[in-house]
Amino acid sequence: PAPRPRAARPRPAPAPDPLGLALAFLAGGQAQLKSRQPDPRDREIRALKTMVGDLTMRLELSREAVERMKGTSSPFVPRRPTG
Repeated sequence: PAPRPRAARPRPAPAPDPLGLALAFLAGGQAQLKSRQPDPRDREIRALKTMVGDLTMRLELSREAVERMKGTSSPFVPRRPTG
């Protein structure tokens, strides 16, 4: 067979850039999430997350108050009569 001209020889494809592929994948996912129609459950989920956060904060504040009250005379701790 006759040798092919240099321009007609197949060239190896360049290696894919892993970082570029990952960034393109993430950008596509973000765009898809932004264009998604809101699900009726999204509002309820957001409200429930807010409620859980509020209850967690109240619980932490209550625990801190109990810790501060330990060792002090408190109406929650019965005192023994002296004398």
